Amino acid sequence: MPRLARSDWYDLTRDMNWTLANVDEEEARPKDLSNSCGVPAEKWWVWDEPNKITYPVAGARAVRGQPSRDLRQRHHAAGAEQPLQVDDLRAVGHGEAHTCPG
Repeated sequence: MPRLARSDWYDLTRDMNWTLANVDEEEARPKDLSNSCGVPAEKWWVWDEPNKITYPVAGARAVRGQPSRDLRQRHHAAGAEQPLQVDDLRAVGHGEAHTCPG
């Protein structure tokens, strides 16, 4: 059981605005692992989205389930007549590269 109320620690844990001093930015955050899509770090710093670090249990289930929902939607949008197989769902989220929109 947490000893602090969520409101006492929430803002502190969400502060991800780190300026690196002892390592080059590109070395610490290689583009293939953390692509900012050309958005400067300072712009990311002002972005406020409650799911960055923590989210309630119901939100965690929703986040975990989203890839399989996306797969089903793409499957049906492509006009697939066969239902998805278990192996299709097991493969969701593994080995897919992140790409920037546009």
